[in-house]
Amino acid sequence: MFKELGHKLYHAFERVKIMLYLTYSAYKAKSFKELAVVLENKQELSFLEKQISAELINQTNKDPSFAKAAKIYLLIPADLVICATYINSLINSIKTKWEGEISFSQQAQSDLDNLFNLILKLTEEAEGFFKENAFSAEEERLAAVIKEEISTYRKKHIDRLLTGVCNPRAGEIFLDMVDFLGQIAFYIHNACHSLVKANSQK
Repeated sequence: MFKELGHKLYHAFERVKIMLYLTYSAYKAKSFKELAVVLENKQELSFLEKQISAELINQTNKDPSFAKAAKIYLLIPADLVICATYINSLINSIKTKWEGEISFSQQAQSDLDNLFNLILKLTEEAEGFFKENAFSAEEERLAAVIKEEISTYRKKHIDRLLTGVCNPRAGEIFLDMVDFLGQIAFYIHNACHSLVKANSQK
């Protein structure tokens, strides 16, 4: 049961990882085609979430002593689906930027690229939780760094807005993208900790 569950949770995590990498690649290349592939992975993730949830409930019905661990395990695919939802929101912001031919300041673009890269690194570290059930101190560090960086980027954006470097419409999209990336990082981090906690309840 646990080996199969671990495999499915890892597969679900991989959907999120692929979605995130494709979104960043599409963003850099300005490719609507790649964004369409992202949504296909979201549909597969939703199917996996339902499948995992059904199996956990079924196992709990067979063995009530599994209920405590099952409640925590159920949080993991739910967190990953929330990640996918925020990735979808991020895609919508990217499309709005492209369709409106909206430009970011050089500093805003640099901050956004840095945040994307930090989250991609976080995702790589998080993979160890799902693939090898191994705790990562680096994942913990990156999650804390991302939280601090988002706060800094928001403050820098306000300064740019006040000095006229950034216009309000571009700023709105920039902040949306920063917030969506922050939520993606939060739920990836949350899923990792739920996995560790659930495994300790076996």
